[in-house]
Amino acid sequence: MLRRLLITFAATVIFGGTLVSCGDSVESGGALSWKSAVDVPVNFSMKVGNNLGTALLSPGCKDLPPDILPPGLDCDSLSPEEEAFVQGLIDSLVPDSYLLDIGKGTVPTTSDVMDFLRKLTDRDIRYSVGVTNDTPVKLTFYGMLFPRNDSAANISVEAYYDIIKNDSVSDGRVSIFGKGGLSMDAYGTGCYPDCGELSPRNDRLDTLVVGNGRNKKTSFSYRWLVMLERSDYETNLGDTASTSDSVSIKLRMRFSGVNSMDSLFTL
Repeated sequence: MLRRLLITFAATVIFGGTLVSCGDSVESGGALSWKSAVDVPVNFSMKVGNNLGTALLSPGCKDLPPDILPPGLDCDSLSPEEEAFVQGLIDSLVPDSYLLDIGKGTVPTTSDVMDFLRKLTDRDIRYSVGVTNDTPVKLTFYGMLFPRNDSAANISVEAYYDIIKNDSVSDGRVSIFGKGGLSMDAYGTGCYPDCGELSPRNDRLDTLVVGNGRNKKTSFSYRWLVMLERSDYETNLGDTASTSDSVSIKLRMRFSGVNSMDSLFTL
């Protein structure tokens, strides 16, 4: 089992909706209707510099608990054999990876935009995610959307990570990056799926965000993680971590379908 250090961050989330396109008109039962598409963004960002700097620093001899060092060992004048011993202790204490819990929250879905979406017929929902890793280390992003009362919001970070890795998407959960996550190099940007593309149709996401029939959803929740593998950083990077270092996740859900004149009054 991986040894992990868990760190929690605060976050800022912005939620809204934009009507992005109206397509060809469609005659249906004598009523005028047409194809439409609506973008619903959920934007998330936070500064991680201070916590990331702490995570990147490996302990030195003087940082080790005194009770695990041999009596009489002087950290200021180590012999080659003592240096090897101390390094072995450090290797046993430093985690193989760090799981950083970068935020969770609930998004309300009671706006006029959502009322408009519920009126669409032949509704199709897909999504894309843009990620910015404005830090000096490679990170792997993970995350899920799930019902507001799902236990995934409050379980331990390791247990939540295991849910994602096991692809446990029952009970209305939607794994945004998949069980493999999205790896992003230092100071890199990227997308899931590929930039400029949308995911396949996702009926589970439609049910989670919009609901079925009279079962209107009033909110859904999210939780994001990043993982920092020990093999992906060098100990001196902790000295270069800046308070301005940040990460951001921009989820865009694209709803498309057929609507009619009465749906205009909900805009």
